[in-house]
Amino acid sequence: MPFAPIHFACGPVVVTWNAIQLGYSEDGCKMVVQPFFDRVSSDDFGGRAGPPADEQLLGAVATIDIPFTKYVKAEMDKLSAFKKNGTAGILPPIGSFVRQDGLYATLLLAGINDNHTFLTAFLRRAQEINSGTKYRTYMVGFECWLNQTDYTQLSQAQNRTLFTVA
Repeated sequence: MPFAPIHFACGPVVVTWNAIQLGYSEDGCKMVVQPFFDRVSSDDFGGRAGPPADEQLLGAVATIDIPFTKYVKAEMDKLSAFKKNGTAGILPPIGSFVRQDGLYATLLLAGINDNHTFLTAFLRRAQEINSGTKYRTYMVGFECWLNQTDYTQLSQAQNRTLFTVA
């Protein structure tokens, strides 16, 4: 893999998963996009035993961590089921598939400047914590498999102009 992961940080966002608004993250989310490549061998470089002649981009995975400062507790507790339309605390059977068994849903991060939509998003972690003050925070982690539309959307967000000096 010739490229390092891409790191994003978005501003304040309203988070919706499976068309259900979960809450608001004042500090935004941290996102790491890890691209996946397949080596292309060539006789010019020693075949399969030698270095690659090229690499083909196959897709990417985004890992998104979101600290919720304002949230709908009943909806957040359902996330402990690690699937859409889950019941709090009841896990899917061991051996379930993310796509085939419907453990994923669409994730929407609606921000001030950008909206990010991930069509295949599933939960990696969800827990309510006391963050050292009298207030609680809900920490949620999603993994998103990026298709071409998701990948293009992120590329456009990277290239937008934040401000122009006249």
